[in-house]
Amino acid sequence: MHLYSLLDQNVAVLTASRRLAHAIRLGYARHAQQQGLSAWRTPRALPWSAWLRQQHVEARASGSHRATRSRVLTATQARILWDDIVAGSRTARDLLNPSNAARLAARSWRRLHDYLIPLDRLQTFDTPEAQALYAWCREFERRCAALDAIDESRLAQWAHDSELVPSGQLALAGFDAMPPAMTRLVERWRSQGRVVEVEAPLLQGGQIEVVAADDATAELDLAAEWARDRVAAGAGNVGVILADLAARREEVRRVFEDAFLPTARQTSSGSLPVPVVVAAPAPMSEYPMVDAALLVLQLAARECTSVDAGRMLRSPFIAGGQSERAPRALADLRLREEQRDRWNWFELERWAGLTGCDRLLQVARDLNNLLRGLGSASASEWTERFHAVWFAVGWPGDRTLTSAEHQTLEKFHGVLAEFGALDAVTGRMTLQQALVCLRDLLNDTQFEPETASAAVTVIDSTTSAGMLFDALWVAGLDADRLPAPVNPDPLIPLEVQRAAGIPEATASGVLQQATAQLRRWTNSAPAVVLSWPQRDGDIELVRSPLLGEIAGAAHRAAQSTPAASLRRVLFEQRPTLQAIRDDRAPPLPPREARGGARTIELQSRCAFRAQAEIRLRAERLP
Repeated sequence: MHLYSLLDQNVAVLTASRRLAHAIRLGYARHAQQQGLSAWRTPRALPWSAWLRQQHVEARASGSHRATRSRVLTATQARILWDDIVAGSRTARDLLNPSNAARLAARSWRRLHDYLIPLDRLQTFDTPEAQALYAWCREFERRCAALDAIDESRLAQWAHDSELVPSGQLALAGFDAMPPAMTRLVERWRSQGRVVEVEAPLLQGGQIEVVAADDATAELDLAAEWARDRVAAGAGNVGVILADLAARREEVRRVFEDAFLPTARQTSSGSLPVPVVVAAPAPMSEYPMVDAALLVLQLAARECTSVDAGRMLRSPFIAGGQSERAPRALADLRLREEQRDRWNWFELERWAGLTGCDRLLQVARDLNNLLRGLGSASASEWTERFHAVWFAVGWPGDRTLTSAEHQTLEKFHGVLAEFGALDAVTGRMTLQQALVCLRDLLNDTQFEPETASAAVTVIDSTTSAGMLFDALWVAGLDADRLPAPVNPDPLIPLEVQRAAGIPEATASGVLQQATAQLRRWTNSAPAVVLSWPQRDGDIELVRSPLLGEIAGAAHRAAQSTPAASLRRVLFEQRPTLQAIRDDRAPPLPPREARGGARTIELQSRCAFRAQAEIRLRAERLP
């Protein structure tokens, strides 16, 4: 049955990713509007992990299943437990980065449960990695038992042991392959008539084209211009898939902005909507509003550099950031000339008084009165104290927030609520420890403000599973990336991984994954373009061998110079400037000559700099 027909019947659609669930909800909204509806039931589309957690909460509330007294740890609580376990273990002194080892251990723990590998199986191997993982996992089990909790990795095991039966029918979307823990649940529910099969879309007359670009930059330009042409031709849902989207997020935004709305680069254009969504969420800590909040706490927790103090003076997210920006800019200029490099809120209070920043002076004084006498506290208590600190400095500022900033603020409050729920796994903390914990949580929290539905979606290869488009471009398909290199788990013995069928552990498994992924891409749109870069710097790249096996695909090499982008047009159409030869400066009276040997040094480096510093007496900003 078609996916939207299932949603009309209130069938819950479980997806492989949050991105796919969001895409299904947007697609269903377009479908409902095409049917002439002005209001419709919200479709039940949610990720598999979120649905399992929801089932556990409902079962625990009703008491209808066995072994549901335990609560489910949040991802942050589980991460803190892993960090503490690894850092406190006997093997910690042999680790260069215990925090990274804790993340590897958590990933291995999930794989052990996904592929039904008994933990005791690790004891039969005497490798230090297997022994360390076994000890860490046993300690994690012990601490979870002490907290009467389980983590998300064990939800599938809980659903199997408690013989969970969904109350309604389910459909699955976006799963190229399922781990054994999920497979046995789905097969049981299918035999009970709870799983409904989703019909694969029939794409008539699909066109597949394989394009060779000069390099990754030219490939991205080609993809952006192709997407613009598809939208101009009437396509309403165009997809572009980049494997390294997270690393190239800002480059992608710039290139697609140049292709779709080059006038947005004008300083007087304001904020113009670009019909492109770059699905590459950034960590919460990178958003300016959140960074300012962390900077306020950082100056309260310890002494900082003059660079941090200058950032606070220039920040628009504290009280007076707009009305007092001129005197604060002058205060920042004077601060650069200071020889001290230890700053906190007490020093900023003194500095604000010296430089005439009256609003900042009052803010700093109120905050310093609040900070006196702060001792250790629990995470929930620190949450309240953080709110009081930010209220004292007037965060997030006096100006009206944009829609994206309002969403950022709302998400930030959600992260703070999650931080406040860490009492059971953190104990009492000092201000500096609480700040480190909050910063780690914000670094691990990916966030992307919601925008209106756009005609073009740029997405990475891992979260594109199950998404359908009117036209699709997949980039970066050279032999080094498709299929991907074998990447076994570094902590689980290789023999165990191969026996369990973990695909990343064997060349055949990786090849099977790549083949299934390529097949899904070619069936995701009526028109598909598969591209690969011919070089990476001075390195010559080779086309993925899987591209040569696609029947009916048209192969071509892209033009060496793609259609002109904005930066190329601006350069090629630059005006001819009037040339004036002005190589003699006005004479300098002998009495005003100064500089000594410095004059010769500057003249040898740069004649203009010598004139600016010696004759015009210009001084660079510290």
